[in-house]
Amino acid sequence: MNLQATVKTNKRILALIESKYEKMPSLWAKNPETTYYYCLLRDTERAEAAIEHGGLAPIRDTGKG
Repeated sequence: MNLQATVKTNKRILALIESKYEKMPSLWAKNPETTYYYCLLRDTERAEAAIEHGGLAPIRDTGKG
């Protein structure tokens, strides 16, 4: 799955979570689902920023491991 497909999938998951609540996310009670939502939202925003800047940097082999 490429980065654009990942963003698309993440947005669908975010929309599904949002559809369960009547209030805006900042008013949700803290629980594992809302923690997951905010982590996924942050990762999606970072992925979109990476796409805007030409994608992710290649993985460098440090020789460790």
